[in-house]
Amino acid sequence: MILIIDNGLGKDLTKMFRQAELASPHDAKKRLTKADAVVFSDCSKPDSSLESHNKAIVEELEIPAIGVGFGAEVMAKTFDCAVSEKASKSSRPLTVKCHSPLLLGLKKRFIVSGGNGRAVKKLAEDFEEIATSPSGVEIFQHIEFPLFGISFSPDSEEGTKMLENFASFVETWKKYH
Repeated sequence: MILIIDNGLGKDLTKMFRQAELASPHDAKKRLTKADAVVFSDCSKPDSSLESHNKAIVEELEIPAIGVGFGAEVMAKTFDCAVSEKASKSSRPLTVKCHSPLLLGLKKRFIVSGGNGRAVKKLAEDFEEIATSPSGVEIFQHIEFPLFGISFSPDSEEGTKMLENFASFVETWKKYH
């Protein structure tokens, strides 16, 4: 089961996974033990309480996780990555820098839009740039743990494919861990 942390826009993500449950950031910690993976959703109105609940969950993770929009921002900040202050919700070109399980079957360049619009300016040394736009790092992953972040909305064909790839990654992870 994939646990979706609903930061306000999580309901749309439930359609993208076969077995998914929605939980508020306040109640999610209790349900982590039954989850195979976690998805941190985007939100429309970020606040410090929401961020602190999400950070507490990220700090306890021992299973694969992906952050979307605000969720990716919180994951990045939890590991001391610098996030841009300016938001770019408009369409922007993405350039893939290296391989990732999220990008299987996708082109090296594509257009993304939406999300909270804040890309990562500087990653911590434990993270790898997967894809960038003129705004900064839009897709990243931890080099040791199964943690991923995408700064844009997964509503596009490419975004949907990335979430499908994440679900496949989770199935493989379960077999070997």
